[in-house]
Amino acid sequence: MQFLISLFLYLFLSNPLLAQTEERLVIIGNKTGLTELTLKDARDIFKGKMTFWKNQEEVIIVLPSPKSDDASGVAREIFQTSVTGMQKHWLALVFQGRANPPVFVQSTLEAINYVNKNPGAIAALYCKSSDVPASITIKLKY
Repeated sequence: MQFLISLFLYLFLSNPLLAQTEERLVIIGNKTGLTELTLKDARDIFKGKMTFWKNQEEVIIVLPSPKSDDASGVAREIFQTSVTGMQKHWLALVFQGRANPPVFVQSTLEAINYVNKNPGAIAALYCKSSDVPASITIKLKY
C-alpha cells in the first residue's frame, strides 16, 4: 500500500502540466532591453543596484506591497529575507538618498497594468506564470 501511495505522489508531483500551474518567481518588464535574466542579476536590479537600463530608460522597481499575496515569495526569492527585511532594505536605500522608492502594488494584475503603462518598469511577482502575458515576461535563468 505504501508503494502505491509513493508511486501516486511521484506521478502527481512530476506531472509537467501540474508543474506549470504552481506559483513561482516571475519577472516582467517594459522597455528594459531584457529578454532573459539570471537570478543573481534579478537580485541586483531589485535591490536597487541599477538606475538606468542600457537603452537609457530609468529603472522603475515594482514590488508587491507587504499585504500582497506575492510579498513573502518575492522577499524570500529575491531578497532572501522576510517581507519586513525587504521593506527595511528599501527604507535604508531611500533614506540614504541612494535610490528612488519602488512602486508597491496590491496584486499581480495591478503589477501587470503598471508595467504595461510605464516604460522602464520591472516587477517581481510570485504567481502562476500562466497569469502573466508572455509579451512582458522576462525569462528567469536559475
